[in-house]
Amino acid sequence: MSKSFQNALIGIFSFALLISCSNDEISYPDFIKEGTYAGAYFPTNQWRVCSPEEVGMNADRLKSVYDYCAAENRNTYSFIIIKDGYIVAEHYFGDYNETSLIQSYSLAKSFTAALTGIAIQQNDVNSVDDKIAEYLPELQTENVQPEKKQVSIKQCLTMTSGFEWFEDAISLTNNDLISLRSSDNYIDYILRKPIVETPGTVWNYSSGLPILLGRIIENATGMILLDYANQTLFKNLGINTVTWDKDPQGYTIGAWGLYLSSRDYAKLGYLYCKNGLWEGKQILPEYWVTDTRKPALESAQHYGYLFWRAYRYADAVGAKVPEDTYMATGLFQKYIIIIPSYNLVIVRLGEDLIEGDNGWDTAEFISRIILAVDNP
Repeated sequence: MSKSFQNALIGIFSFALLISCSNDEISYPDFIKEGTYAGAYFPTNQWRVCSPEEVGMNADRLKSVYDYCAAENRNTYSFIIIKDGYIVAEHYFGDYNETSLIQSYSLAKSFTAALTGIAIQQNDVNSVDDKIAEYLPELQTENVQPEKKQVSIKQCLTMTSGFEWFEDAISLTNNDLISLRSSDNYIDYILRKPIVETPGTVWNYSSGLPILLGRIIENATGMILLDYANQTLFKNLGINTVTWDKDPQGYTIGAWGLYLSSRDYAKLGYLYCKNGLWEGKQILPEYWVTDTRKPALESAQHYGYLFWRAYRYADAVGAKVPEDTYMATGLFQKYIIIIPSYNLVIVRLGEDLIEGDNGWDTAEFISRIILAVDNP
């Protein structure tokens, strides 16, 4: 037998073997859950798990989600897919596991939004229409710019306060977030910024505003924000292991610095997915969840009450991302994603600097999960 004929046979055999190997034969870790759906419940003590098929999802299609998260050009810590209240897929990469406390970055902002809603429900704060000056003594002096006294709590929730603020990650020399973090008094730094737009008319992202909201809650209740969160939110959700960073003066930072497990992050998403109801108790007013999902402005369809809306990915809405999608978002592609029309809560935590085709694409991630749903 000639060498060329041998090489031809080897080539034919290799090609046939490649074709015969289906996706089902690729080795996957045990990220797909098993078990039966046993009815509605609340995961206060523990999340329940079931097979995807029990809640109308396709396990084979979920392999595409794992492939996306596990790709070499992405750095995923964990992902969890929850359908109808049951975890159907979950995986941890590297040294991370169910109990790992992972830093929130700006996911913390959405927790501060929830705490603002709770403070209003409990009459610690009157209304989103209250002026922030009513709760911040620093704004009650005569020499304060008058426009600052017109800023409302709602305008802080929607990032439409009118305060001058530059937080573009591209700019390191003119970045208020970097300057804030090097200051010794966060509230003083934020409130010294001038009002440059009429409050309520222009959207501008600012990590300073949820810090103001946290201080408003602290001044209104006489409690450190973390203590208030433990008493009114975390305890009710069964979140027992939590840390939250403090500023130089010892106050909880309402914009970042929260550390929770992946499953505990998911509980905030599920609370919103259940319209604020938990174990028969209305933790958040139902109207608060509804208002959270409304656009900040007609010209700012991508943002609500410290949650991003589907229109963050405007070109993908409908095609890849359901229109009712909204999400908490943290630096380096950390997400708590809520899709009410599909009864889905999704958590993805990781550290990716690059977005788009060569990095992390949240719209693509969501679309792969949606394609796995047989019965919404």
